Amino acid sequence: MKKEISSRQLGILIFISMLGFKLTFLPASLYKYARTDGIISFFLALIIDLICFVLVFITFLRNEDVSFSAFLEKRIGMFFAKIVYFLFFIFFIFKLFFLISAGIYFVKEAIYEEGTLSLFLFLFLLTINSLFLFKINAFSRTVEFFFPMIFFVLVFIIVLGFLTSNFHSLTPLFVRNSSEIFNGTFRNFISFGDFIFILPFMGKVNFEKIKTNVIKFVCYALIILSSFYIAYFSFFKYTAYMHFHAITDIIEFVPLAAIIENLDWLPTTLMLTIFLFQGPIYLFVVVNSLYNITKTRKFSYDKRFILIPFNIIFILLELLLFYGAISMLVLSQQVASFVCFAISVFVSILCFAISFIKKKTERKKHYIVKLYNEDLKWISEMKNFNKKLAIKKSFKVGGAK
Repeated sequence: MKKEISSRQLGILIFISMLGFKLTFLPASLYKYARTDGIISFFLALIIDLICFVLVFITFLRNEDVSFSAFLEKRIGMFFAKIVYFLFFIFFIFKLFFLISAGIYFVKEAIYEEGTLSLFLFLFLLTINSLFLFKINAFSRTVEFFFPMIFFVLVFIIVLGFLTSNFHSLTPLFVRNSSEIFNGTFRNFISFGDFIFILPFMGKVNFEKIKTNVIKFVCYALIILSSFYIAYFSFFKYTAYMHFHAITDIIEFVPLAAIIENLDWLPTTLMLTIFLFQGPIYLFVVVNSLYNITKTRKFSYDKRFILIPFNIIFILLELLLFYGAISMLVLSQQVASFVCFAISVFVSILCFAISFIKKKTERKKHYIVKLYNEDLKWISEMKNFNKKLAIKKSFKVGGAK
């Protein structure tokens, strides 16, 4: 099978997938349910996420040259494989809807208050569809090219926030009861679980130094996120519910802003870049899932044909049903987060469990020719005949020379 991306590029894609919502909507939403104990809700969700990631990554490592569709079909059959793909479709379509709504809200609050959803939707879908059409190898190289900038800006913003903002003690913790802490975790799980996108990438990744690269970039993301949440909940210990675009607010009190006029452009550009890189990942899994749901052993087609009907239906649903970030945020906390939690845990455990099932292999058929006594006698007589033929130049058969 053709290896389309390197292990380093896979690690960077996982890094990008772990950010996004966690740097914008999630902190204020956690504070809404558990106040400063929201940081405990975050780390609880992160632990669940990491356990599931370990299961998925082990499954991934055990199937170096096998596509995800072949992995599922050989172990649980085509019918149940389609059910798993349907779960992937539901999971990432929720993610894509929420990404659009979060993106337009972020743009309107941070850049352009009069921006419209239709304009943002057109530009966003145009960009992620283009990145999808360039195929996964070109997209992964693009993300790899921009990664140093993304990483440097993230570290710069967090360090700048620590150096210039008032640092309040996070204690006392565990003030809220356990139900509020768990409520904050499960009602915001739509911001977690993105790592399962690596399963449809099975068979497409070069395994050279894969453990080192993936673990390295996951650790980078964990360090950045942990530092960011400690900073956020200490800076905004009493007003966190007001700061819905957290990454821009964390440098709100930087004295340099008076000199450079406005530093908001730095985190704003960063987050829009991350959103644009998360979109193609979600789109890739959604299209791949739809393709595997609709294809049969006798019927297959080009995946790109899915894009036109999918974009039309997606735009109509976004404009008619999920208009605005607030409605999507309410939907995510009431329905989508529980669905995403269930799918993330179920898929991780299922794929890990069935990876230990031995594949059904077709036995090669060996054909055996049985020779009877008469055949053996005939062969021996023919050998003697050939020997005589080599010695004599002429011989008689039935009276004829």
